[in-house]
Amino acid sequence: MADSSDSESSERGYADALLEYDEPGDYEPAGPDQLGMTVEEATFDPVLTTQHTYLGHGEEVSGRTVLEEGSTLELPLLYDSAVMLIPGQTLPLTLFHPAAVAMVRRAIAHNKTFGFINENCVRPDGSSEPTIGTTAEIYEVRDESQDAYTAFSIKAKGRQRFRLVSTRTTVDGTRVGTVHILADVLPAGPFALSRPGSLWRQRLSASPRHSGREAAVAGWPAWLYQMYDVQRVAARAHADARRCLLCSAEAVPTDPVKLSYWVAMNLPIDDTYRAMLMRLDSVVRRLRCEISIMQSFNVMHCAECDQPVASSDEMFAMSADGPQSIFVNPNGHLHETLTLRRATGLRCITRPSAEFCWFPGYLWEIAQCVRCSQHMGWRFTAGSAELRPHSFWAVCRRSLAAKRTAALGPGRRGARPPPAGAGPSRHALSRLVL
Repeated sequence: MADSSDSESSERGYADALLEYDEPGDYEPAGPDQLGMTVEEATFDPVLTTQHTYLGHGEEVSGRTVLEEGSTLELPLLYDSAVMLIPGQTLPLTLFHPAAVAMVRRAIAHNKTFGFINENCVRPDGSSEPTIGTTAEIYEVRDESQDAYTAFSIKAKGRQRFRLVSTRTTVDGTRVGTVHILADVLPAGPFALSRPGSLWRQRLSASPRHSGREAAVAGWPAWLYQMYDVQRVAARAHADARRCLLCSAEAVPTDPVKLSYWVAMNLPIDDTYRAMLMRLDSVVRRLRCEISIMQSFNVMHCAECDQPVASSDEMFAMSADGPQSIFVNPNGHLHETLTLRRATGLRCITRPSAEFCWFPGYLWEIAQCVRCSQHMGWRFTAGSAELRPHSFWAVCRRSLAAKRTAALGPGRRGARPPPAGAGPSRHALSRLVL
């Protein structure tokens, strides 16, 4: 898989390109009947996407490493500007730099774990906002090189958040960081400290009747306490995730901690807001911020020129992990892409190719914005008539800006529309964080 900067085809005239795109501003949602597909016809197996078969089949690295929460230790570090790794997210890597390859080899021999940091979110020393990263545990390695420093591919899984304390560089160029492993705070509930021990047995299930009784003696209305009840907040986030990200109930985790990370890795927001979510230790606060984000956008535009690209109704999952996944191209560049049924304002500038395809059975074409010619992603077309969906788009997350149209949603009658070009405001993301 290549991008527009790597492909010589981008220099060709548009007369030779395959140009098939909708007129800008066409936001009619595409349902399964419009796409000529049904549930039975969706023959593509989304599990194949999570296996990253385009990298080949490597050697499995057995075992699991769990670092103690609250501990401080040293980890080798990898930095990248295109991706912010979230716990639970799969990270494919193709490494060429000698220091990076040597670092990964040492990590495999030690505890299979290294730290991954988005370099755009690195904070200077003394900043009130710490630099947050995620530990990545290697579970598969493919090494067909004859020397120690070339053609090295790995697959890793994001595991735990950490706060960067300090960094140093070794003699061979490896960056090593002193990190503090962060814990996810899962509160027992708003009445946990005041509840008599005799009532704990009755509170094994979140009953509205029991909540009303406890709120009655607390002096505040029951709805106020329900805003901080982890099970209620998780249930609302689960429902909003199914609605906003158009995923089935089985695909969305129910565990509050896993759910908070799953939503964070699938929302088309930029790294600034992702870093804000990653800095929150409280699972309830993180979920409530994500609920606010899911309610604050319904369209996606080009991040460079504000060209409309798609409505949120066009998102769908071509991966078992959700609509958004991380991929790596042959040159080692990472791309986090969001899959869309339809897109507007994009044009394809290359001929279809099956080489190094992220979705087995499909052909890819590089797509650019029709207004500013920024690389936006790829269009994928089925290589056989039986494969469904027949076509879709995979757009880079960093090329998108999530926004909200001036149209009022349910319960928003009389609300003032956001200014033109405005995305989800920091207030919209943090208004529920107390």
